[in-house]
Amino acid sequence: MTAIRPVRRAALLTVLTLASCARGPSPGDLAGWNVLLITIDTLRADHLGFNGYRGTETPNLDLLAEEGVVFVDAFASAPLTLPSHTTLLTGLYPPNHGVLDNGLYSLPSEVPTLAKILGEAGYRTAAVVGSYVLHGRFGLSPGFDMYDDRFRQPRVSAHQQRERPAEEVTEKALGWLAERDEDRPFFLWVHYFDPHLPYEPPGRFETRYKLRPYDGEIAYTDASLGPIFEALRSSGEWDRTLVVFCADHGEALDEGESTHGILLHPVTTRIPMILRAPGVLPAGTRVGGTVSAVDVAPTVLDLLGIEPPEELDGVSLLEVVLEGRAENRFAYSETRYPADIYGWSMLAGLRTDDWTWIRAPRPELYDRKADPLEETSLHESEAEVAAELDAKLELVLSGARNVSAAEQLSSEEVEALQALGYVFGKTRPQYTGKNPRDMIGVLEQIQFVRGDFNSGKLRKALEGAERVLEQDEGNPAARSLRARSLVGLGRHDEGLEELRQLYEMEVLRDPTGPKPGPVYAQALAQAGRTGEAEKILRELMAAEPDIEDHPFNLGVLFTDQKRHEQALELYELAYEANPDAIHIISNLALTLSHLARSDEDEERSLRLIDDAIRLAGTNDRPRFMRIEILENLGYPDRGLEEAKALLNRGGLQGVTRSELADAVARLEES
Repeated sequence: MTAIRPVRRAALLTVLTLASCARGPSPGDLAGWNVLLITIDTLRADHLGFNGYRGTETPNLDLLAEEGVVFVDAFASAPLTLPSHTTLLTGLYPPNHGVLDNGLYSLPSEVPTLAKILGEAGYRTAAVVGSYVLHGRFGLSPGFDMYDDRFRQPRVSAHQQRERPAEEVTEKALGWLAERDEDRPFFLWVHYFDPHLPYEPPGRFETRYKLRPYDGEIAYTDASLGPIFEALRSSGEWDRTLVVFCADHGEALDEGESTHGILLHPVTTRIPMILRAPGVLPAGTRVGGTVSAVDVAPTVLDLLGIEPPEELDGVSLLEVVLEGRAENRFAYSETRYPADIYGWSMLAGLRTDDWTWIRAPRPELYDRKADPLEETSLHESEAEVAAELDAKLELVLSGARNVSAAEQLSSEEVEALQALGYVFGKTRPQYTGKNPRDMIGVLEQIQFVRGDFNSGKLRKALEGAERVLEQDEGNPAARSLRARSLVGLGRHDEGLEELRQLYEMEVLRDPTGPKPGPVYAQALAQAGRTGEAEKILRELMAAEPDIEDHPFNLGVLFTDQKRHEQALELYELAYEANPDAIHIISNLALTLSHLARSDEDEERSLRLIDDAIRLAGTNDRPRFMRIEILENLGYPDRGLEEAKALLNRGGLQGVTRSELADAVARLEES
């Protein structure tokens, strides 16, 4: 949107917005303003400077808090990235928007989102996401003019998560801001994934926060926000932009669980949340009382004067801001991850100002004021409170809308719901499956097994998976790890039969790991059953033509079989889908060098690998592949020179010294 630069117009705007602030925020006060939505993944509310934490530096977020409204008791709808963000963008709880876990569900196309609503209202819309968990394939991209979910690396973290660093997210966001149509207001969503495991802050943040790498990731992400804020200041749009900041969920840091997703502890469900609109929202205000991320979408629409969809779960927080505290509200949270991935029970819960209620095989009720860490359950001694809260919980789970701000249920309403079997009681069947709280030890063992498998310690991974299965028979995650270890150890028949069963049951869909089809196809190829592997990968290509992984994986299969021409066609398809992916660019360049029939092919091969080197930064794998490309193109002397230089440089990443030494020896002989 074009900034208002004339002095008289700017002065008039200041007077008007100050007057608005004096009477309190009202619907439509921000009509025509830009909207900047910032979400930071896995960010604990109590690890930020504006909440009194001194362990990390967060000057940009602290500035937002100083200039905006801080909601001190806000909660996520799920301790999981995709369901939580879907709630944020729709104003619906997971039972109503249908995205119940990472990687396993997609938002139905008919569900309204902020992007769709603002786009229809004339906004330019864009999103830059930092993790594959939010890839457009999961349904959040419709409504965005630009949805940047291209990732340069294939799988880069210890948990096999595809992600990109905060600096790259900021770079993409700035690029869009610079090129957009300034005659229309914008809605820009930027998502940063960095505080998620593994905690590996870069550069000076790694040095400064060596003993607290999680805090280092937070500080690095905060620093990466600075250029976006400065760009908006420089353009004159900073004070005509509603800034909304929140996390999707927190991080346990070994308080109850190691990370997040299994339990509904406050450390994983409580989130930081700020709204900043200078002159309209009162700066430096801290609002108490329980609120939820489900309230963000209706609040944004209310401020912009845009009619929200009917029957949202969230409600506008403008009155809450005016009154200084939320009253008689609850926040709903759930996690289906324990059930979907490990075969245990799901959890669902409510938080009010006074109580936390969690429905589980062994239910939990906590007095939030007397027991803020939620350590001592009172579900037996406070049975009436438990019943009333469970009645509200059931209203959410059963699909009722707009119940988060409901008054206390009457005894008659509770009795009516009990009569329908909706309220927890001694005779009501409990959630099926094992209680996730009782399985934390097993979860930790699975994480060790996964680490051993990813590190190539297959025998150790096999033994660990079998120990887990002795304690938790049928655990799908452990079965998958056991089967893949068996295939890797050459026990193909045993492993493939297990993988076939899991694949057909669709329980290989672990959002923290590789997807089911490619896992099974890779195992088949490893066992020499390449025809079956090709069949699965072609089925995946037909089912999901926009996913670059599928043609890339089939290209790798053909490369291993020396079917270079067929591999080239598939790498070209993958490159068309994602021209920023380092692994795709590198394999395309290498395959082209095998088939180069003209000067144009040769030049393109070298240009592509140089692009991969530039994008890879400190990762030396593309540089190593360039050596082979030079050899294939008939320049072994240049390849030898570059191999020696790389070998002598030290500090290698993505390639081993032995690989380089072998390349040097081969080139010296040729």
